[in-house]
Parts: sequence; structure tokens; C-alpha cells
Amino acid sequence: MAASPDLSGRRLAAGEHLTITAFEQALHSAAEPIIPAYHAQRRWAAAIRAGIEQLLILLDEDRSLGRLLIVDSLCAGAAVLARRAQVLERLSDAVDRGREYARAPSCLTRTNAQGAVGAVLFILHARLMTEPNAPLAPLTGQLTAMVILPYQGPVAATRQLRRPTPDLARRAEHADVLANAGVRITSRTVRVLRALAASPGASNRKLAEQAGIADYGQASKLLARLSRHGLIANTRRGAHQTGQPNAWKLTIKGAQLEWATRNRGQPDPQPNRTAVPTGRP
Repeated sequence: MAASPDLSGRRLAAGEHLTITAFEQALHSAAEPIIPAYHAQRRWAAAIRAGIEQLLILLDEDRSLGRLLIVDSLCAGAAVLARRAQVLERLSDAVDRGREYARAPSCLTRTNAQGAVGAVLFILHARLMTEPNAPLAPLTGQLTAMVILPYQGPVAATRQLRRPTPDLARRAEHADVLANAGVRITSRTVRVLRALAASPGASNRKLAEQAGIADYGQASKLLARLSRHGLIANTRRGAHQTGQPNAWKLTIKGAQLEWATRNRGQPDPQPNRTAVPTGRP
């Protein structure tokens, strides 16, 4: 399961309204893998494909998040609809960059970009409604080709159709790691794991600051929960008795989970040399 916001791990009941807070949390969770993947590419077409691929992978791993963003948001109140419109304009900006690389830019307007974004969302909405359990990642090439066709022509679009889809087997392995983590993988959990991967030996306070958790008490409770599940370990034994701050490190299990949340569909790295074994297989 992907890193879901706390309020999106279920479908909305009949008559229940999607709040702007839940929508913003869902947007944040979606942006975490999509935006870095998009900006990592130098070429416009490659960036479009990377963004679409990460979106589809995310929707496959957390279908409830996809329903919240694409389906439920259409029936929400004015605040959510206005925020949704802003997001669609940002997505249209990304597509509209294609005019800089188009074969016939004078034939294209911003309306083409808005139409492409709308078409992608229409297709995903239909799949989520009529085939709720069907994988979406195989649509990567088709959706990318549809978006870039007006800008770069049929040859470039055909290349997208011929490219392989994301490695479903590898993604399944990562999904197993996420499913067997033993804790709910919220965006806050992911931020703590990533902060600890970047700063092994960090204290409660430092991890709370790096993960953007204002309430240190809540941060300490989360760290204790991760420790009970064998994902992190305190390397400074007896810290409470001596008054020293804790010094946390990822365990091997925690390092595997952090990698799975960060690198869906990519090969596993060598075990983290700073990880602390838990004594479990």
C-alpha cells in the first residue's frame, strides 16, 4: 500500500463530504513520488511519461487515494473543487511546455494542454469506476502517447507505445514490503523514515523537525511505535536513565521499507550499512 494520508484510507460513505484537509493531504501524498520523477527528466516527453508512470503506480498501490483525488473530488464542496481546478491548471502548465518542442507550435494553444489533462483524467475516472481492480500501470505508454501526439507527432507517440511498462513483478515485491510492514504507512511515517535514512543517529527532536511534525509528543509516540515493529532501533541504550537524547537508526527491515516507499519499481539497493539488525529474518 502506498503512503496514504490518514483520512484517505477508505472510500467516502454516502452523503459524506470530502474535506479540503483530506484533499490537501491526498495531494501531498501524490506529489511526493510524481514531482521528483517529473523534474528528474531533461526532455519534455520523458518528464510527461515519468509523471504519468508514477501516478499510475501510485493509483495501483493505493486505489482509495485515486478514488479520493479523481472520483470523490468531483462531488465535493466549493473549496475542494476550486483547489482541484488549481491543480488541473498546474498540470496543464506542464503539458503546455510541449509547445516549446513542438513540430508545429503555431497550431497549438493552451486549450490543447487542458484537453490532454482532461482526457487522461476522464480515462482514469472511467477505469476506477468500471474496472476498480484492474491495474493501471499498463496504460503508461498509451496515455503518454495521447498527450505528446499533438506536439511531437505520430513517430514520437509510437515510440511511447513500444516502450515497456513498469516492472509489475518488481512493484509487487515492493508492495509486499509495504503490506507486511506491520504499521500503517501514512505520509508522516514515510517522512520520518526518510529523515532517519538521511540522518542516522538523529534524536527525537531532530527527526520531528526534519519530518515537519510540530508536536514532539506525537513524534515520540510514532518513533516508539516504529521501534515496537522492528523498523527503527535506539542505539543509545539507557538514554532515559542518563538524560541523553535517543539516537535512532533504521533496522534492516526499516531500511527495506524506506526504500520501497521511495523507489517503487526500481532494483533493491545493497543493505544499509548503518542499519541495525533486529534479530528477525
